[in-house]
Amino acid sequence: MIKDNLVQAINWETLVIVCNSDFNKACFIWDKYKHLFSFPISSDFSLWASNLSVSINKLFEIYTKVCEDFKTLSNDTTILLYGDDNWPTRIDDSSFPTRILYCKGNLDLLNKQSVSIIGTKSPKKESVDKVDKVVKSLIKNEIIVISGLSFGIQGHAAVNSLSNFAPVIAVLATPLDKVYPKEHKKIQDYIEKEGGLVITRVAPNNKNIKWNILLRNRLMTSLSCASIIIEERDRGGAIQIAEHSLEINRNVFFFSYLKKDSSITWPKLLIEKGAKSIRFPSDLPKALNETEITKIAKKTNKEEVVQLKLF
Repeated sequence: MIKDNLVQAINWETLVIVCNSDFNKACFIWDKYKHLFSFPISSDFSLWASNLSVSINKLFEIYTKVCEDFKTLSNDTTILLYGDDNWPTRIDDSSFPTRILYCKGNLDLLNKQSVSIIGTKSPKKESVDKVDKVVKSLIKNEIIVISGLSFGIQGHAAVNSLSNFAPVIAVLATPLDKVYPKEHKKIQDYIEKEGGLVITRVAPNNKNIKWNILLRNRLMTSLSCASIIIEERDRGGAIQIAEHSLEINRNVFFFSYLKKDSSITWPKLLIEKGAKSIRFPSDLPKALNETEITKIAKKTNKEEVVQLKLF
């Protein structure tokens, strides 16, 4: 573990608490005083208390608690800082931004094309079979599976990928030394040991699981090129994940037969927001590449228009 990165991680988590988890405010302060965050806040509590508009005693209390929590961080943890070579810049357009990530495993996977497979925690058998076919299609095209390791579809996606000897990116709602749900400990351990990547933005000893699940979902979708919904009820967790994906200009796919399911309305609503349907699992890589090409073309055209306006 790089000492300078550890110092900055402690500083960041202290800042987040001082800002009452207002991540946009924390990022603004971090970027404004970036040159100072290489040094421990403890080197000048008076200066930092003034900069952060907090009492010296309060800042000392928060900083001391964070330092104590970080004693649980294992030495094999990689702390990624905003701006590092391996920093996944595609997460920067997400809501609730961060400046620190905690990782174990293969960081090179962050540079690969990846897809989140999402859906209900209690899938039907045919949905589980669909997961297997989707995973095999992605592996064949060297696309990495991203999973939040939740029960149901996400857990099945991780296991299927591992069963096919392919790496997985696991995005956690806990610190690296914890597991949620606890039943997936073996899966999480296996991902780390078999060439995958376990990543979280949750600081050591943070136990606010409900809030951290939201942050996990935001990180998972922003890391992904796309998400595919296998099965879900109206207003289910996967639908919320999909809506966030569309908000940050990520692709969302689902199977076309779901449009004919009279028990759910979400397919129609998501299509109106930009989601797309596919017929077969093997269609996903091609659909993903086509949408990426379209986005690049639109971005290029937009840049050309801006350049023309300059003349």
